[in-house]
Amino acid sequence: MLFQQAKESIIILTPYFIPKDKTIWKALVDARKRGVRVKILFSPHSDALLVKEAAYPYIRKALKQGIEVYGYKKGVLHGKVFLIDEKVLMVGTVNFDSRSFHLNEEMNCYIQDPVYISKIKPVITADLQNSKRVTSSDVNQLSIKEKMKEKVAKMFEYYL
Repeated sequence: MLFQQAKESIIILTPYFIPKDKTIWKALVDARKRGVRVKILFSPHSDALLVKEAAYPYIRKALKQGIEVYGYKKGVLHGKVFLIDEKVLMVGTVNFDSRSFHLNEEMNCYIQDPVYISKIKPVITADLQNSKRVTSSDVNQLSIKEKMKEKVAKMFEYYL
């Protein structure tokens, strides 16, 4: 897995951040423990019911591990991009959730062409600049309604 080979940075753009898969989650956490800077950009404005709320527990875990989490501010982010060490780019249909990893028929393209990656990096940078860095207080000080939606989302997260 490419996350295990990362030496400097991992950037993930995903509309859905529900990394229930333990192997992938462990690879991200292990990368962070090795000193790899990990950034996750997700869409808090979702086109799917309860997806944002299902992400809250994972965002809390990510923040505790020193993973940077950003919420896209300019509408729905629907891109699926992984950039590792600014040398390997994955683009495709895979969301960062269980459905994409285990249920749906998804596909990513692995790109190692430095010229192509150099053209995509400014797009990723712009998306990060159009985002808000998520803090612990953002996901710990939820309204009662949001807390209830999070509990319901937890019951159905595999299907989201």
